[in-house]
Amino acid sequence: MKRILLTLLLLQVPAFAHSIWIEPGPADALVVRFGDLRVVHEESPGRLDTLLQPAACVLDENFAATPASARLESAWLRLLGASVGRPALFQTQLAVYRAENRPAVLYTYYARWHAGGPLPRTAALTLDILPDETPGRFRVFFRGEPVAGAKIYRHGDQHNEEALITDAEGFVTVPVQPGLNLVTAHHNEALRGHAGGVAHDRIGHLAALSWLQPE
Repeated sequence: MKRILLTLLLLQVPAFAHSIWIEPGPADALVVRFGDLRVVHEESPGRLDTLLQPAACVLDENFAATPASARLESAWLRLLGASVGRPALFQTQLAVYRAENRPAVLYTYYARWHAGGPLPRTAALTLDILPDETPGRFRVFFRGEPVAGAKIYRHGDQHNEEALITDAEGFVTVPVQPGLNLVTAHHNEALRGHAGGVAHDRIGHLAALSWLQPE
């Protein structure tokens, strides 16, 4: 299967900050992968074990949510009760990252699997990417509001980058190809709080939308 990898970046993502996305697994199951979109897939034991508070749900044709469990396996998190033919959502985070003389950041990840069929009309994740009726057209939302002027990078088979920008209503059109497609977005929010008893100054929101594009 030929894979096209598309990355939307609202702000520069630190080099170490991997992405999380949903893709088909064995026997039409859905699995969550963690790593570099083009090269590295983290495993367990290892950095895959650092994901905290994973939460998942599967959606019906009306986008009503049913909670699903995420089971840690060697190469991924398997979403129990989820399948390629049903949309799904996933959320997790890392421990607060602290570097000398830099703000402490809580990285929170969101992933949406689009199974085809009905399209979602409203955002369901803090940072969300929704597909549009037009193939290759997407809309980015943050806290339920469209994000205008988001910078987008398209990564093709040769890792060529093509910069695109969302319009005033948060829409953008990106070329797609048959097979597994993936788009991700990042937004850095200045918001103080605590996670796991550790203070943070910002939240790094990272979202992904993935789907299988028919031939």
